[in-house]
Amino acid sequence: LGMAQRMTESVTAYQDALRITQAAKASKDLKDRSILFPVFDGLSQALKRGHIVQDEECRYEKAMLRRYVHEAKLHGDPINCIHAMTLQADMFARFGDYESAVECHKKEVEPLYDVEAHSLDLCDEHGSDLGAQSFSNCAMWNLQLGKEDDALAICWFVVEELMPKIEKRNVHTTFLILYPIVWVMKECGFALEARDFFDEYVCEAYSEFFGEGRPTFFLPLYDPVMMLLDLAGNAETEEEMLNEYIDWATDVDNLGFGTLINSKTGELGRTADTVAAEICYILSQRVEDEGPKSTLIENGLEIATEDLEFTKQ
Repeated sequence: LGMAQRMTESVTAYQDALRITQAAKASKDLKDRSILFPVFDGLSQALKRGHIVQDEECRYEKAMLRRYVHEAKLHGDPINCIHAMTLQADMFARFGDYESAVECHKKEVEPLYDVEAHSLDLCDEHGSDLGAQSFSNCAMWNLQLGKEDDALAICWFVVEELMPKIEKRNVHTTFLILYPIVWVMKECGFALEARDFFDEYVCEAYSEFFGEGRPTFFLPLYDPVMMLLDLAGNAETEEEMLNEYIDWATDVDNLGFGTLINSKTGELGRTADTVAAEICYILSQRVEDEGPKSTLIENGLEIATEDLEFTKQ
């Protein structure tokens, strides 16, 4: 209750700050417009977490982001411009308007973003490289639009041009960038190539800079991602490895990743639980023994059903 009350008070304070600056006659003469950016960031976080009630057309969010983009452009700082524009593109995609999301990325984010100039600053100010993530999201949006060639071209650009220039020790950021990419590549027939890139920039980087036993948020998902890409890319799996996969997938306790990880991965285009469900499905097609086959089908169906209910919420 205390946290909810504090969030309500924060939202009220953010909204009051915007109203004051909008109503004040001297607002247009405000030189340092960056004082508004924490307000827009706070409101966008509150919207994402459901702390602001909107109408069905989400007019509040649309208006707020239009103003954020306007203020960011007036100020001219590329970091805040990229942040504002990626929020707007993500909003379009969330409403199913993938054409507008792609257009926003191509016209606004892509011409402005420079990985060497902006990546570290974006990570410092916003927790991850939103510019690079926008390319990954755009690949996913193009795939949704049936533009497979465009989607795949963006994937290759990300892994060949952007990833070598991203700070490798920041495995949280590299996961956020690559997670949508590997699923687009998988759908386009490049699962094993996607697995190699994920292994290099996420799994190996984690081992190099963190070491076994050190926590990072998406760590529980590393092995399942590698597993699914392996199964999707190889029609046959060595018996020893197949048995390891079956042992993992027949233990239902391994398959549910919880609300936080599913929420975050859902924002990236695919919830973690769907990874587990697809692993169960593929394995059930390759197992002849009726005992494990039945367990895999039951586990996959259970996880998929729970995930469907989760995404409806």
